[in-house]
Amino acid sequence: MTSLRRRTLLCWSATGMLVLVAATGQASVVTDRLRDGCRYLVGARWTEAAQAFREAAAADAECAVAAAGEGTALLLAGFGEAAIASFTHALGLDAGLGAALCGRGSAHYLRGDLEAAWADYEQALTTDVPEPGSVRASAAHIACAVGKYTQAETLAHQALQEDPQDELARQALAAAALARGKPGEVLELLATPVRHDDGDGIGVVAESPLFAPSCQYYRDHGRDELERRLLARGGAGGLAPAALDSGLSHGDPQFRILWPRPGEQVSGRVEVGVEAAPEAQIQYIAVLVDGQFVGMTNAVPFRVWVDTTGCQEGLREIRVDGYGADGALTRWATVIVNVSNGQRTLAAEEDRTRQEVADLLSSLVCLRAEPLLRAQLVGHALEATGRLPEAVDAFEYAFSYGPSLAGTRADLALAYDKLGLTQRKVPCEVHTLVPGNHVALTFDDGPHPVLTPWILDLLDQYGAKATFFLVGRQAEMYPELTREIVRRGHEIGSHSYTHANQRELSLLAVERELVMSRLMLRRACGQFVTLFRPPGGKYDSQVQAAVRATGFTAVFWTENISGYAGETGPEILPKMLNNIGTNGIVLLHNGYDETREVLPLLLPALVERGLRMDTISALSEHRVFRPEPTVFYPPDWVL
Repeated sequence: MTSLRRRTLLCWSATGMLVLVAATGQASVVTDRLRDGCRYLVGARWTEAAQAFREAAAADAECAVAAAGEGTALLLAGFGEAAIASFTHALGLDAGLGAALCGRGSAHYLRGDLEAAWADYEQALTTDVPEPGSVRASAAHIACAVGKYTQAETLAHQALQEDPQDELARQALAAAALARGKPGEVLELLATPVRHDDGDGIGVVAESPLFAPSCQYYRDHGRDELERRLLARGGAGGLAPAALDSGLSHGDPQFRILWPRPGEQVSGRVEVGVEAAPEAQIQYIAVLVDGQFVGMTNAVPFRVWVDTTGCQEGLREIRVDGYGADGALTRWATVIVNVSNGQRTLAAEEDRTRQEVADLLSSLVCLRAEPLLRAQLVGHALEATGRLPEAVDAFEYAFSYGPSLAGTRADLALAYDKLGLTQRKVPCEVHTLVPGNHVALTFDDGPHPVLTPWILDLLDQYGAKATFFLVGRQAEMYPELTREIVRRGHEIGSHSYTHANQRELSLLAVERELVMSRLMLRRACGQFVTLFRPPGGKYDSQVQAAVRATGFTAVFWTENISGYAGETGPEILPKMLNNIGTNGIVLLHNGYDETREVLPLLLPALVERGLRMDTISALSEHRVFRPEPTVFYPPDWVL
């Protein structure tokens, strides 16, 4: 089910339940709390949702939907282990509850246990769920992740028959095609734009079905070794998927309850089996139900029979305490079971409400597409068809907007290597020019809608060429000015994407600033930028590592207009000429500072001195990087 359908279902379910409560005024406690839980889920109030479903379960221990609701709240809050326990308990009450199967499958998926996730979703496909297309799309994604590419294609096709714009199904189908060596099909599948609402809403966001570390394709293609090599070479730190909170503790691994299992439905006399490791040194155990002592034994293996006929129906806690030779309590373990010694029939209204809740839960626990992953898939397909520069563009896009997505940094670094960018023999930094009678004029910031055209006209008037270090987001705003700079024969470089202090950012964030600015500059004018001027000169070893990893050369200066704040042009000119000498790098601005005062005086003075005014690449050891074939803009792949 797509995000648009999911949001429609959420609104209808929540509103419909509230109206029903107001109309009847006599709904049961269970029904009231189930409806409250759904309202809290829709509002992303996970703690309150879990509590509401927990209260519904306390009122009716046989309500599988309540247990699944609590599991959904825990899953969406990030408590994976606890969510699995709740979903398992729900399935103990109703083995065919699709919402619980999908929820447990998604929880396993987030933990990286893809085989368990596949087993749950495969079983969910046999149940009656309200939107089977959503379940099929999720199952297709997981099937691809575990290497079942044929099954992934079949399921994805089925999901697309129900909703031709299902982004998760489309990505799963494209991923399976890529894994089976059919990159042309990938480009065809992903040639249509993402529907504007995909990626919105509540749900479990899917990782890459191929390039996440837990995926079969990742292991089969040695991606872990490739990424390790990148790390060993001194690039940025590796990216790992965020681990889920372990949730609730269930005792000591050296002392555990073997049976009954969590969430199991029990009745009559029940045997409690306990395993104690030798190093635990347990001499005897005591068993308690809801805190009441019911039996003990010192016989190994530890087994105690518990009579549940005298227990209250519903969820009950079985606790086992382990004692050492001195009689001290040293170990403990608990399990929640569902005591059910009788049968009953629900009223029609309550039964209907539970079905509505189950439908809502199903819509929330299925996987949700991350649209950016199609950029990664397209990048690999373009690379496989020999269109490497375009693949780099796709990888840069994926990294720029999703730097923490699994595999995106490795994709980009490997593509830069293959393109030859990071293997070039050029300086990592430029502080001075090669010997000669020349000067390099550089203009930071911009492009500026007023000052950049004025600067360009002045440079033309005196036959000067310069290097413009542009801010990426400014180039996004004024792409025509970026193109005009290049058209007039000047050089462009990066001044970061946001003009932030690079020393205050993480290594990953600095890399993103560099890559995203490169992407935006190329989208604006078609040039592949490799020069970088750190804003404010804020530069350290971490920024240097990011510069190396992304194939840039950092450019500094010998003369800076910022040193003349408040002075007039005639006051600035002689000092600046003296500092420039015959071989200087001059930092000026596309902004309202003293550049406006001195530039009209500086240019004729430099001409009078016979100094050649040219670009950084023309006057230093840095060389322009031109990948073949040329990267054109805009790209012909679509997000």
